[in-house]
Amino acid sequence: MAIKKPLPKTKSKIKKSKPVELAEAAGPQEKETTRTGIKFYEAGTSGLPSWSGFVSQAYLAALNYPQCYAEFNRIWQSMPEMRMAKNVFSTWGRQVRPVIRLGEDANDDDKQAQEYYYQMLDDIDGGFAKLLDTYLIYTPFFGVEWLEAPMAIRDPKWVPPKDIDGEPDEWRSQYDDGLIGIRRFSHRSMAVFYKWHLTEKGKKLKGIWQQDFPNPPTRLDINNSLHLTVGDPTSPEGLAGLIPAYRLERLKYGYEVVLGIGSERGAGYLKVNRTDNSTLSAGDMTAIAEAAKNIQSAQEGNYGYVPYGLEMNLVDTPFSAAGTILETIKLYSLLSLSIYNLQFIGLNTLTSTGALASVSDASAMAVLGFNGLLDNFSQQFDNQIMKRLWKVNNDPKGMNAWPNATGRPKFEITHLDKEIALAELSQFITAMDGILTLGVDDMKAIRKRSGFLPEEEPSPEDVIISAQETRKLDQKAAQPQPAEEKPEEEEPEEEEGKAEMAELGGPGSGFDEGHRGIPGHQGGSLPRGSGMGASIERAISRTFSNAQGAGGITIKVPNGEEPKTGYVVATSTKWTVTVDNAKQKTRAELKTEIKAYVKKYRSRLNQDGLYLGLWYNKKDGKLYLDISEVLQDKEAARKLGASRDQIAIWDIFNKIEIPTGGSGKKG
Repeated sequence: MAIKKPLPKTKSKIKKSKPVELAEAAGPQEKETTRTGIKFYEAGTSGLPSWSGFVSQAYLAALNYPQCYAEFNRIWQSMPEMRMAKNVFSTWGRQVRPVIRLGEDANDDDKQAQEYYYQMLDDIDGGFAKLLDTYLIYTPFFGVEWLEAPMAIRDPKWVPPKDIDGEPDEWRSQYDDGLIGIRRFSHRSMAVFYKWHLTEKGKKLKGIWQQDFPNPPTRLDINNSLHLTVGDPTSPEGLAGLIPAYRLERLKYGYEVVLGIGSERGAGYLKVNRTDNSTLSAGDMTAIAEAAKNIQSAQEGNYGYVPYGLEMNLVDTPFSAAGTILETIKLYSLLSLSIYNLQFIGLNTLTSTGALASVSDASAMAVLGFNGLLDNFSQQFDNQIMKRLWKVNNDPKGMNAWPNATGRPKFEITHLDKEIALAELSQFITAMDGILTLGVDDMKAIRKRSGFLPEEEPSPEDVIISAQETRKLDQKAAQPQPAEEKPEEEEPEEEEGKAEMAELGGPGSGFDEGHRGIPGHQGGSLPRGSGMGASIERAISRTFSNAQGAGGITIKVPNGEEPKTGYVVATSTKWTVTVDNAKQKTRAELKTEIKAYVKKYRSRLNQDGLYLGLWYNKKDGKLYLDISEVLQDKEAARKLGASRDQIAIWDIFNKIEIPTGGSGKKG
């Protein structure tokens, strides 16, 4: 059961202003530019080879913008290696997510600002995933990408201005706090690049001119856009990866032509000999030519016919250079992939050489390079969009949305982790045993990298509860099932203390008081970290760790597993239970109420596809317990949530709420 929680209203009254004014924040007042002994002016030029808005630094004039776009686009679309790189980047990009970082001493205003930025990423047209995908499949290849970033008022009643063609903008914000956000990031192709708008001597970029015929030239302001580059941070065009790819593609193409022509000639030729003294007519010559064409054409059904008195032999011509030329073509293909550190794609597949170790090392370098691309994007996005929104929303003379914030939140993107095989992880742990002292944080990291172990280690009491739950399930499975399902009944409370030990086993079983294991080590008959006891403890910690109360946790009964992806939708409010004043209750009290809920609806929660959901609503101070299901289709989950009149559903992977349009008032 996901509950929408809007941000608090801003502390100062919002002034109505025109959309054009939103992108033009007032600059600082001019101050004295000199002081005794200190020089403030900037001398010299950028040294960038630019003239009249055009940059010319490529090694070939044909590779400078705007004339290079047609050639770049041809290679970007037709070269298989570039297509491979785009597919890899796009696939990897779906495995990462944006993170808004706060400082160590973050207060409530900092956390509200953090929530605002997460909402902004969710509010933009197409979502953040579309923006990142566009960057990954475009900028590393063309070197530069320009996106317009028009601002908007976060109010469902606010109507964006019409576009240049007079068409209405259908976008509406899903939040109503009146703050300023971004409504979309609109890609502007370099195919319509006209020139750059640079300051005198090219020291600073002010915008870009584009001309999409028959439309007149249009200037796009840098303060209302997102300008992304890779390869060269000193040039507004970056450094296109397609520049070295152009040279390799031309060389590879030449060898491919030679190989094709040589292969045709290597098919041999038709030798015709006379066997008598007859004279060949024009018809005979035509028949010979047609026979030669048919015989040397690789097509089923062709045949050859020659006049009487002639004999023909197909003579083979060896093409000894074919193997060498083919290896050269493969080399240029690998070099093209290596522009993006993706040469591991071709090792052992496109070539006859290479080893598993080299593939592993190369793939690790590729992941490192990809994470560098993510960091490059994060830095530019933070410096442009995050800083711009902070300025318009937290200006002391304007909205002043978060007056007590300790600083601006920082934008980052999680890194792609290279997969570590369990055998390698085991060898590492074994090798380090006795050399390094592994602490609690080390064990959490090892558990996380395993891919299936829970990160938190349970307490001895949780292990006992887990064993009890497992034993009861085994006993229930061994009993004959009734023909008709009986009404659900609450199970009796179990005695604590030594009675629990006796039920689980006597001395030597792993749960006897004299054999409970050493704290911090494995002990007992069941693996540590399993069962509902540990899961409930983890659920409480996770639910209340988010100060904004956005969402909670979804776990499976009885093993406590959490789904990694999908969208959580409550089945019905029929099974929803609320815990009032949840924040004021002790951990033991909350565990008691959650256990009671699990016992009451255990048979339903044990069904495939159904989960236990915990959602804390900071607004009313209640903890909501419900039975949820997880769908992998976002739109289907949204529609299902709307049909059940839920305010929002929960995106597990991105940890954000997705509004459904429901009111949450129906049962």
